[in-house]
Amino acid sequence: ITIVDDKFMPRDSGANAYDDETSDAIAYAMIIQTKSLSQLAVNMIDWLSVLDKAIYSPSDELSSLTRCVFVDLVSVRILPIIQSLHGISSHELFHEFPKEIIGEIYGAATRNGLLEKNENILLSAPLRVAAQTTTGI
Repeated sequence: ITIVDDKFMPRDSGANAYDDETSDAIAYAMIIQTKSLSQLAVNMIDWLSVLDKAIYSPSDELSSLTRCVFVDLVSVRILPIIQSLHGISSHELFHEFPKEIIGEIYGAATRNGLLEKNENILLSAPLRVAAQTTTGI
């Protein structure tokens, strides 16, 4: 599926745009998926905070795995969806939604001190760039 002139289109060349009902279903699925992934990312930030402070050292295998999954979640899952929402519609939702999602994740990372630690510079780089480009933080 690709987007041309505010309409969802099949990737097959020469195909017609999806009808309004199908387009709404696609947009709804994108938004719900992104909200769920965003909540998972916020929860993972909280887990990292607990793992680092109370149970494990930052170099522990479980903490390392959690960091890897977090980077994958933000960089490979959430950011491409957020990027695909830019310019697909003049509807206000598509302009405010990326700011809301990135703002939630960035806020959780700031609240838990994830952005302040030297060992998290590479981990937080995609999030920092996304926050700067979507919200101006």
